[in-house]
Amino acid sequence: ELAHLAAPLIVCGMILPLSQFIDSIILVNLLKLGGQNLESATASYGVFSGAVSPLINLPVMVCISLGIAITPQMVEGREKRDVDFIMDKCATATKLTFVLGVPFVFLFVFMAEGIVGLFFPSLGAEKLALAGKLLQITALSVLGLSLFQIYSAMLQGLGKTVIPVKIMSFSMIVKTVLSVIMVPLTGIIGAAISASVGYL
Repeated sequence: ELAHLAAPLIVCGMILPLSQFIDSIILVNLLKLGGQNLESATASYGVFSGAVSPLINLPVMVCISLGIAITPQMVEGREKRDVDFIMDKCATATKLTFVLGVPFVFLFVFMAEGIVGLFFPSLGAEKLALAGKLLQITALSVLGLSLFQIYSAMLQGLGKTVIPVKIMSFSMIVKTVLSVIMVPLTGIIGAAISASVGYL
C-alpha cells in the first residue's frame, strides 16, 4: 500500500525536471531549425533557462511549502470525513495562493526587465531585453504552477495521488508539442508562450 501511494508522488515530482530536461535537448535544436546558428541558439536558451525560469520558480517554491503544510490537514479531514473542514482548508489555501501569486504576476509583467537586471546584473543590454520579454510572457504560468502545487498537495492528502500525475503529464505534453510547432517559427519567444499555455 505504501508503494502504491508513493509511486505517483515520485512520478509527479519527476515530471517537471523531465520537462526541463527535454527542453534542454530540443530547444537549441529547434532554434537552429528556425535559422539561428549554434551560438545564438545556445545564448537564447541560456537566457530562458538560466535567468527566466529561476525567477518563475521563486513564487512556485513558496507555494510548494504551503502545499506541504496543507497535506496533513487534508489527511486529517479525510480521516474524519469532515467535508466542511476540507472545503474550508481548500478555500483558504487557494486564496493564499492568489495572494502570493498575483503580485508576482504583476511584477513580472510590468517590471520584468528591472527584476531580471536586479538578479542578473551581468547580462548585457540585448540579453536583458530578451529576458524581460520572456519573463513578461511566462508570468501567467506562475499562477498555473502555483495552483497546481496546492491542488496536487490537497489531492495527495485526500488519497487521489494519480490525478496530479495525469494533469502534469498532459501539461508537459501540451508544452512540448507547442514548442516543437512554435520555436522554429518565433524563436525562444515560442518556448515562453508554450510554457505559459502548457502550465496555465
